[in-house]
Amino acid sequence: MGPSSATRWRVVPSPSTDACQSGNLRENNLPEDTVTMSKPAKTEAELIEMARAELKVHANCPDGIVISVIPDGDSWEFRAEADDATIAKPGYPECVAMLVQIGDHLCKQYNFKE
Repeated sequence: MGPSSATRWRVVPSPSTDACQSGNLRENNLPEDTVTMSKPAKTEAELIEMARAELKVHANCPDGIVISVIPDGDSWEFRAEADDATIAKPGYPECVAMLVQIGDHLCKQYNFKE
């Protein structure tokens, strides 16, 4: 025999946010003074060292690039500077692009400690 044309509905209790009801929402058992974990902080020298190590592995960067860390609100970013001769060398644009990617990755893992 085929399915019936009548639809059967099952009533499912929904969670309650009313303080007087005991719905299926769980109580937060965390103490009020619970501290959220923060990212570890690194100095400019540590961040630059990490960036240079990554650049050695992933990019063929010319010598003469100066990397610095620039605070940006609650975050930070790398800044690359070089003279005109270094900028004209093959691999410089790719190196700077890779530095930006490395900075994006590292700033999610580490805070900047001035």
